[in-house]
Amino acid sequence: MSLRLRAVAGFLRLTAKPRMATAETGRAWAGGDDPADPRLSPVNGPLAGLPPVRIGIGTRDLLHPDVLRLRDRAAAEGARVDLTGCPGAVHVYPLTPTPEGRAGTREVVAAVAGDFARRNRSREARTVRAAPATAHATRTASRGPTSAPSK
Repeated sequence: MSLRLRAVAGFLRLTAKPRMATAETGRAWAGGDDPADPRLSPVNGPLAGLPPVRIGIGTRDLLHPDVLRLRDRAAAEGARVDLTGCPGAVHVYPLTPTPEGRAGTREVVAAVAGDFARRNRSREARTVRAAPATAHATRTASRGPTSAPSK
């Protein structure tokens, strides 16, 4: 059997048993480390105290059951997980050239833009509160004459 046919046969074997494919892929991705290590599989570690987490997942993603488990564990430990499920979508669906993928991309961009806007507003508010009352007068005075030079 050629290497190409072996690859196809291997793919068919793995796709016939998707959970086995996930386990084998996880072991390969772990590169010799324990795939259950919380640094590699956050669902196995402590979740209390995490900042808010956003997850977009397709219902046909092999990781969908694990993401639901992560969401439930996080909620039980008081961590916030915002989960967006896309019916029928596959792994990394926002990167796919499909209507669902484009919608997922827009959601990710809007979420990131919203997070940056909130952070900037918060940073500006802290800066304004921390600025000395004479900051404007000092900046204006340091610019020098404001009239146009005479001819």
